[in-house]
Amino acid sequence: MNRSLAFASALALLLGCGASAAWSPIGLGVSASDKDDTTAFPDTTDSVYGLNVDAIYGKLDTVYGLSVAGIAMVSEKFAGINASGFYSRLDTAYGLSVAGMVMVSDQFAGIGIAGALNFTDKADEGALMVAGIGNSIEDSGQGSQISGLVNFAQNFQGLQVACINAVGVTFSGAQLGAVNIAGDKDERCEASGVQIGALNFADSCRGLQVGGYNYAASMSGVQIGAVNKVAGSFKGVQIGAINVLDSSSVKMLPALRVVF
Repeated sequence: MNRSLAFASALALLLGCGASAAWSPIGLGVSASDKDDTTAFPDTTDSVYGLNVDAIYGKLDTVYGLSVAGIAMVSEKFAGINASGFYSRLDTAYGLSVAGMVMVSDQFAGIGIAGALNFTDKADEGALMVAGIGNSIEDSGQGSQISGLVNFAQNFQGLQVACINAVGVTFSGAQLGAVNIAGDKDERCEASGVQIGALNFADSCRGLQVGGYNYAASMSGVQIGAVNKVAGSFKGVQIGAINVLDSSSVKMLPALRVVF
């Protein structure tokens, strides 16, 4: 083998350009696919430990390090920094991930930023989700959700900031938005913490509601608003122009209601 051939072989191995390369410290290319595979996101078994750059999209088993894709990145396991122009699909993601429009993951820990939508099944403790339109956690999450329009989680501990914040089953933390909801029509929600907004709704609530209209199916805590209403059991304080307690013999009181 002459020097030119030896150098070319070594460079191909380093860049992960060989068809049989299992891993590489650097991945470069238009795509990470087999040229004979014509599917939208062809399968690949490549892994990169270091730097991966794809002009259009990349699809890798594992990425540890920095990954940049012009349009989309798909990876089964990712740890480090990921940036894609439009779409990221990461089965398991740890670190910082930025997508121009949409980010989807099964399990996420770190910071996820999407221009439009951010979806995950599970967000680990300390996770931060930021999206222009909405964040969604299908199962459970701990951390913060910040979006321009809506945040949703089935089970959530932490902070939600958006025009509309909603938690379905269990909630502990703070909701800051125009409309805050801790409850689901099919399942009772156990909520503890703070809701601050124009409209606040909770099923079983322990904590504080501050808004124009505050509603709780049952409440242990404080409601402060123009109109406060508790449908069931209540222990605490209502401060507002109209205070309604359906379970009381005196259902409506102005200014103040105290029950201990």
